[in-house]
Amino acid sequence: MSYRCIEALMINALDWVDEWDPMKGHRFQRVSSDGGVVNLAVGDIDHDGMCYRALKIFDVVIPSEKREQGLYSFFVHRLEDMAFSFGAIWHEQVDNPILRDRHIRYKLRRRGHSFYKITGSPHPRRLLVGLSALHQGQQPVGTINP
Repeated sequence: MSYRCIEALMINALDWVDEWDPMKGHRFQRVSSDGGVVNLAVGDIDHDGMCYRALKIFDVVIPSEKREQGLYSFFVHRLEDMAFSFGAIWHEQVDNPILRDRHIRYKLRRRGHSFYKITGSPHPRRLLVGLSALHQGQQPVGTINP
C-alpha cells in the first residue's frame, strides 16, 4: 500500500495504534511513495515473570530529505504516549547513536540493541495472543489462538 508522503503514513500508523483491535491483526507494515517505512506490531511480552501487552516498533524509516523536520522524534514520542494504554513499548534493534542517546535520556531500558519501557500493568497469562519474548533466547510460555 502506498501513501503520498511519510506524514500521511505516520498519521495512518498512529490511527492504527489508537484503534488497535486484536481481531483486526497484530501488525502494521506500510511503505510511503516517498520512501518512508513504518513497521509496528502489538503482542504480549514476558518481563520479570509478568505478561504485558506491548507496542513494538520494528522499523521506522524517514526519507533523507525529511529527516531535519523532526518527524521521527515526534512520531516515536506519540507512540510512547499511546503505549500507556498497552503496558509496554519496545524498540527493536536501535543502532543509531542519536536514537540510543534519546532512549537513554527518556529512561528506556536497554537490552542488547533494543530498548523497552514498561508503561502499564501486567495481565494474566491466559489472555495471551501473539506472544513475543522480551528477552532474546527466552521461550514463549504459550499462545492461545483466537
